[in-house]
Amino acid sequence: MTELKTPQNVLRHVPNSAIFGNVISSYNAFPEMRVDLEVGISYDADIAAAREIMLRVVAADDRFLQTPAPQVITKALADSSVNLEIRAWVAQADFFATRFDLTRDVKLALDNAGISIPYPHRQLVFPPESQPVAAPRKRKPRTTKRAPAKSD
Repeated sequence: MTELKTPQNVLRHVPNSAIFGNVISSYNAFPEMRVDLEVGISYDADIAAAREIMLRVVAADDRFLQTPAPQVITKALADSSVNLEIRAWVAQADFFATRFDLTRDVKLALDNAGISIPYPHRQLVFPPESQPVAAPRKRKPRTTKRAPAKSD
């Protein structure tokens, strides 16, 4: 049996067989960690402006390290958004608090700049000639009359 302490300070007892067959992530093995935060912006938004806003938010927080330099990359063209990702390094002890603060601060900064963070949605488009189809009617079950049983 192996004992592991979670970031919430909970002691977990894990069978060794589970340890040897799986990956274990350690959040305190190195003195620095990279914060990765993916943020979707509207397809109508200015990517360069959003990128600059995000870099300013990182620069305003002195917990972020200057080396390696923070980055904002265009990560994906998703269904409802262009996804940017902030990558910036912090001291291991500051990782969680900094990540949570970054999430809030980026949202507020984008809101203040009028850049929307869209949520997933679906748009249904029907051709003009189509009409909604009525649901099929339920049929009444057929009843058949049985002939009376013949007696001998």
